[in-house]
Amino acid sequence: MENYLRQCPGVTEVNDLHIWGMSTTESALTVHLVMPEGYLGDAYMDDIIRTLVMG
Repeated sequence: MENYLRQCPGVTEVNDLHIWGMSTTESALTVHLVMPEGYLGDAYMDDIIRTLVMG
């Protein structure tokens, strides 16, 4: 996951990546993405989330 996030357009650093199990079927993830050009919008983040969830 960290490698994927580092390759996302606009991301220069990935910090404090934490993943943990919420139950036997659900996981949670928090991460700090450094994006010097600024936030690229909700659709951009939705695409990242979709890729992480779907694999």
